[in-house]
Amino acid sequence: MIRDAFINNMSSNEIRTRLLEHSVISLQETVNKAMALNSAKENAKLYTKSDPIINSVSAADWD
Repeated sequence: MIRDAFINNMSSNEIRTRLLEHSVISLQETVNKAMALNSAKENAKLYTKSDPIINSVSAADWD
């Protein structure tokens, strides 16, 4: 019951969906997985928001 309430109150539909992929999962496993998924989601944002280091590479750059 507590696990279901935890999943129900997730702010991220994406994480909620991933947690519901497993019908048999303990509360502790649910919390651990939610934390890992949230961390991965936040880390992925860093890649999409950062300024590109290389804008383009031409063949002349390799000579």
